[in-house]
Amino acid sequence: MQPAAAAAADAAAAADAAAAAAAVDAAAADVAAAAAAAAAVDAAADVAADGAADGAATAAEIDGALRTDAAAATETTEAAAAAASAAAAAAV
Repeated sequence: MQPAAAAAADAAAAADAAAAAAAVDAAAADVAAAAAAAAAVDAAADVAADGAADGAATAAEIDGALRTDAAAATETTEAAAAAASAAAAAAV
């Protein structure tokens, strides 16, 4: 092989190696981007789970308050009924 032809072959091989290295770098960048996207999805899922837990706790608090109010209303109604009954008995 002539020296010029050998140099051209070496240059072509070097260009091929550089192209392969660039392809590997691009693939690594794609993998890193996918990992970042997965981390963002995971973080969003954590936020959603925290929000759901907070919502459930708030709903439980509201339910407890409503039950307390209902119990108080029942007691008031029963007391009023007893008072009305006593008043009716006294009127007789």
